[in-house]
Amino acid sequence: MEKDLIERVGKPAIRVPEGYFEGLGERLGRIPSEETVVEPRAWMKLKPYLALAACFAIAFAIGTAILKTTVSKQSPDQLYNETVFADMVSVSHPDLFILGMEDEDGSISEEDIINYLIDTGVSAEQIEFERQEE
Repeated sequence: MEKDLIERVGKPAIRVPEGYFEGLGERLGRIPSEETVVEPRAWMKLKPYLALAACFAIAFAIGTAILKTTVSKQSPDQLYNETVFADMVSVSHPDLFILGMEDEDGSISEEDIINYLIDTGVSAEQIEFERQEE
């Protein structure tokens, strides 16, 4: 039957070494039947928790850095004044706010311009400097 199989399939490419199966039982008997369980060290138990804590710390640091670079340096009063001023200006017709400041003769007074500049956050020193150059 073995010759018949070899004739049908051909010569096998891989052969088992002579005497391999005779010593197999002895070799298997030398393998310990119980697996030795190694207790994980404290570091190995804490490693996932430390990695998670590091991820949260990195995310917190990145968020803080982003907020520090994007938050305005203005005082809360200035920020409130800008918000109130922005609410006064019509989104669809922003020129109506400027036109509403005109006097009877159609001109805007210097006082209206100065008040507008102060409300938008221009310092008094800058306004005075510009007035002196004129």
